[in-house]
Amino acid sequence: RVVVNEDFSCKMAASVAHLTGKQGVFTESFALSQNATLPRVKGVAAWQYATGITHMSTYSVQRRLTSEEYASFSDFAGRLALLCRRGQPVTDVAVLVPEASVWASYNPPDGGMFPHYIQTNPDAVHIDHVFRETCHQLSAAQRDYEILSEDLLQEAKIKDGTLQLAGQRFSFLVLPEVRMMHETTLIKVKEFVEQGGYVAFVGSL
Repeated sequence: RVVVNEDFSCKMAASVAHLTGKQGVFTESFALSQNATLPRVKGVAAWQYATGITHMSTYSVQRRLTSEEYASFSDFAGRLALLCRRGQPVTDVAVLVPEASVWASYNPPDGGMFPHYIQTNPDAVHIDHVFRETCHQLSAAQRDYEILSEDLLQEAKIKDGTLQLAGQRFSFLVLPEVRMMHETTLIKVKEFVEQGGYVAFVGSL
């Protein structure tokens, strides 16, 4: 078992691509590969393809693995890429990014590095944590989902109890720690519920 720490940036990029009609999602991976092992890089590649990546540049890992290991990795990643490029995203779950909630609670620190931001913004950090944990739980349950911004949610059409956007139909909308949202978004959420859609609040209501 290989544990991969991930911030869901790949999933967010893939969702933008899926919901705006783009043809693929490219990642440049393994820039920091000093301690790379074959099982670990395969785990990272599998995670990225599972979240919607379709094209991968391996950057520097080929200088860290043996030629036999890199051949094994390339075969593994190439097969995944072929499957992912031929497939189409299909899910009925949408997760809203709590951007407005982070903006409302964010207090720019006076100087300092990233740890200082963490120390001075506990609410923003908590909101981000709940969003990530929500995504982790869905992924752990093998329940696929797309990540929506408020702008994308506002563009969605509502029909037959589903949010319809870019050929996808979402019956479930998950709002993780959504404390703030634009009035237009709130109207869309209310309309979705009134027409039979399901909304799940995680954390704050």
